[in-house]
Amino acid sequence: MEFQEYRKLLLSEQRRAVYQPGRRKLTDERMVQAMTVNGNLASLGYTLKPQDVVGLASSRSLETLYEEIRDLTGTVDAKPMYPDFPNQVMAIDEAEFRFHQLVHYFSTYGMEWLFGVEVQRGWMPKVQDTEKTEKDTRLLELRVLELIPEKEMFTFPMKQILERRERMSEKDGEIVKEAVKHVPSSFLSGLAVPFKQNLMTLFLYILKAGGEDRLELLHTLLKHTGDVLKCMDYALAKSDYHFRTSEKRLLVKLLESYPSEDFSSNLILSRKKGNRSELVLRFVDYNLYSRSEAHEKALKALRDGELRSWEARAKKMLGEKDPGTVAFYAKRPGMLLRAMRWLLREGFPEEEIRDALKANASSLSLQTLTTVYNKLRKALFTEQHEMPDETRPETSETRTAEALRIAEEVLRVRLGILDTPFSGKRVFVDYGEIDAERMTMSGAEKSVAGGYFGASSYAIPEGAKTVRFFVYWNDEKRMDLDLHALAVYKDGHTERVGWNAEFRAENGEVPDSFAVIHSGDITHSDAAEYIDIRLESDLREVVLCLNSYTGDPFSKIRTVFAGVMAVDKMNEEVALYDPANCFFTTDIKTGVTSIKYGTIYVPERSVRFENTPDVYYDSLFSELEGREGMKREPEFSLKEYVDMLLDAQGAVQTESRDTAEIVLVSAHASREEEISLSDNNFFLDAKTR
Repeated sequence: MEFQEYRKLLLSEQRRAVYQPGRRKLTDERMVQAMTVNGNLASLGYTLKPQDVVGLASSRSLETLYEEIRDLTGTVDAKPMYPDFPNQVMAIDEAEFRFHQLVHYFSTYGMEWLFGVEVQRGWMPKVQDTEKTEKDTRLLELRVLELIPEKEMFTFPMKQILERRERMSEKDGEIVKEAVKHVPSSFLSGLAVPFKQNLMTLFLYILKAGGEDRLELLHTLLKHTGDVLKCMDYALAKSDYHFRTSEKRLLVKLLESYPSEDFSSNLILSRKKGNRSELVLRFVDYNLYSRSEAHEKALKALRDGELRSWEARAKKMLGEKDPGTVAFYAKRPGMLLRAMRWLLREGFPEEEIRDALKANASSLSLQTLTTVYNKLRKALFTEQHEMPDETRPETSETRTAEALRIAEEVLRVRLGILDTPFSGKRVFVDYGEIDAERMTMSGAEKSVAGGYFGASSYAIPEGAKTVRFFVYWNDEKRMDLDLHALAVYKDGHTERVGWNAEFRAENGEVPDSFAVIHSGDITHSDAAEYIDIRLESDLREVVLCLNSYTGDPFSKIRTVFAGVMAVDKMNEEVALYDPANCFFTTDIKTGVTSIKYGTIYVPERSVRFENTPDVYYDSLFSELEGREGMKREPEFSLKEYVDMLLDAQGAVQTESRDTAEIVLVSAHASREEEISLSDNNFFLDAKTR
């Protein structure tokens, strides 16, 4: 990965920019220049913290920072089929549009089929192309951009990502994979990585990098044999089941650097995991390189079926209704939490389970608690509203409701013992652009994109009349990407807008206007497509999809840049793309050919970024047809979580900043009284008092 790509990731994923600090004399002239740079950054949708403006004024990056950030900001470098979109498409009749479409397709796919040669560019209609010199109204709040010194460009982001108790996202993984190449071993050995799956990226790099300190470094990072076995399993999958001899010797030494009791207990957490452990050890020729009789004896017991897993003992006690079952589970509070409904169904008292979990609340991770709580809410909703009475177990709903009550009580206890700076204080919460009521705490175990939030939701500002979905792509070869919108109206009927469906969807009761409009399908590279969704319409919600028609995974295409933005003006002179008005943008590098990119909830004026891979628009459309709308499960929202957190901390929420001692913000903090929720991982990692 080039440094430019790495810096682009820092900007898009963490809203951080790299600069070169200096000791230049802080003059009035340099301060004015720094403030001018900050003003120019507003055209890209960013603003610096006050202290960073001062830091920039005395830095060596004063003259170059704006241009560097502008180059890192994605652009849409091509025109759509109808450059004065959407007005041209609104005015065109269907016969003309379909004629253009057919000629364009024949000039590409038709010519290739007839003559067996590759066509780089298809025919395009000659239509009006007005010079786009006018900027749209700025609709979104400026995003706070944080500067980090160049010497910390690898260590700071890597530490922040790996020390969180959550699965890193795909983009965060790219940051870590690049950063780990540029940090010293001393830095790696000092890291605390609480979410073990994040160790796998580090493990594979350290294993392949060589060096005399590998054994000591890995032993420091991996806390027990179970960590090592998980990482070995991951490395085998990535390495196509092949380790070099030196790596096999190293891994066996690493396993035997932990006590044999630890080795034995981690071999068989469950029967399935025991079988996998045996397979992993076979691939490193464990018996050949082992030098510990006690460790070899434990492995032999596993192979002979003499080891009994903790899971097997728990199931035996549960089946026999052993009075000590809850106490046995409580030794692993996370397992007790997950087994609540099972224990309740077997007749174990709700009070005993609740008391055991409360007593062990400090040992439970907030991620696990929040995930279980959210799953129980959704399960109860399904049982109450979707499961037919004749198939619903007699006591299922009751047990789920009991488990949900326990989970909420334990969650409140866990939140109450966190050590936070706002305990007992007056607090104002400023979510900014985030739609906190629809941003859900999905849980790291289920998040498709990674991270603790399954999808980010943004509030559409009142000034926005339209939401625009766009994609730009380019490659040496001809590529054909397609945008699709799947629309659900308030009366329940559905429509699809895309290359093989409608090119515009009517607005119901509003004459001479359209709810959804497509800019025209293009089948070659260096191209852009747009779909506009009108908010003043009869739409209920619109699902946005991106598909690679030519079948090439997005990761194999040189450039795929997509996003969603707010639009006010529809004049032909207004630029079609404005980075300052984008809710989100992505350089798509995932190895799939179709993505559910997001959903717009029109009456609620909310746009949700999902980026769910391998979701094809045809299957989504089939799900939507005939429904009253997309299923809305009562997922645990960010607002509910923050409200619960503040209540448990004894904090009092105020209605304005002026009456608050502390202000919680969703983005980077820019004032002395502000605390960033996102930079503090929403206090999901906070230590207990």
